Amino acid sequence: MFKAADEPSYVGIFHLYVKEYAIAAFKAAVEEVLPCSAAEDGVVEFQYLQDREDPSHFVFFDIYRDEVAYQAHLKTSHLARFGGRISPLLRKTHEGSYYYLRGGYRK
Repeated sequence: MFKAADEPSYVGIFHLYVKEYAIAAFKAAVEEVLPCSAAEDGVVEFQYLQDREDPSHFVFFDIYRDEVAYQAHLKTSHLARFGGRISPLLRKTHEGSYYYLRGGYRK
């Protein structure tokens, strides 16, 4: 069990929908950007999931130290390159939601 610090972490959950033929290229682009994002000081956790029923649907679960760290992430060159690389692969504009992490459980 853990409780978030007084300043809760900032969480982004994003849904991306990829063209069927572009799934492999999309996953390759994600795997390429992961180490760059993980190296950022304010990134706490970065996960992506692939829907079992619709393999062209991906969910990204990002945790940042705070909203300032998230804003810094948006300004990185690797994210700009990633966005340019995946933009033609998407079949639907991504949807995002933002949250504050208040606590939970992790092994």
